[in-house]
Amino acid sequence: MKSILFSNRVIGLLLQAFVILLVGGASVSAQTSGSLGGVVQDPQGAAISGAKVTLSDPKKNLSLQQTTSSEGTFAFPALQPGEYSVTVEASGFKKAVKSGIVINVNDRQSTGVISLEIGGVGDIVQITADASQMLLKTESAEQSQVINSEQVENLALNGRNYLDLVKLTPGVVSFVNGQTAGPGGLSSFNINGTRANQHNLTIDGTTNVDTGSNGTQHIALVLDNIAEFKILTSNYQAEYGRSAGGDIKIVTKGGQPGFSRNRLLLPSPRGVQLQQFLQQCPGAGA
Repeated sequence: MKSILFSNRVIGLLLQAFVILLVGGASVSAQTSGSLGGVVQDPQGAAISGAKVTLSDPKKNLSLQQTTSSEGTFAFPALQPGEYSVTVEASGFKKAVKSGIVINVNDRQSTGVISLEIGGVGDIVQITADASQMLLKTESAEQSQVINSEQVENLALNGRNYLDLVKLTPGVVSFVNGQTAGPGGLSSFNINGTRANQHNLTIDGTTNVDTGSNGTQHIALVLDNIAEFKILTSNYQAEYGRSAGGDIKIVTKGGQPGFSRNRLLLPSPRGVQLQQFLQQCPGAGA
């Protein structure tokens, strides 16, 4: 009898753990994923319903499909950061392929109106997304700043501290000392006049803020691990709540097909630094 009760208890605990992991995974995905929508029309501006819309990202071997609604709209609600292409096919119209659609972390993007030309499906119309148009936030009123992996790698940050990246965002007053190692520094800047201890910072959707002080982090990442760094400064959605100040989103690099590596040389002229320090000491010229 005792063994049966023990087995039932173990099974109950395992089921609870599974539910927690399932809900937690969905929450993390919601904190990092973006979305993409659009409208498909004919040359006269009428909506095309039932068109097949395929979203693909070759780097991730990802392919998703949707069908346009009676209003000609389509939506892909949960997308990880990346560069996507959209292919639209409908009977009696040429196939349209729109490439170069960049989705950043938590972005709500739109392809705009995709107008299909009359013709055979075997004919293809290539469209390249307008980078300046993608910068216009038509699906959200949020104010934010995105720093991608290429910028993170090439910016000269003394100390290689990613919190120094907040200094590139309008509305931020920062006193971060990037030369100081460790998980501190989160309370060393203000975003749009909010208090220094009112920020939130997540890594791949999981909070990295020590809630005991609201001024330190649990871990400090190496810059080479960061795929994208984004700061939501104002007007962001309620789903990114918890703090009244800014919300910093960090997405780490993921695996891709093939093998890649990089080298980084960080010279540290300590002799020059020591000389400068001694020159500033009282009585150094005596």
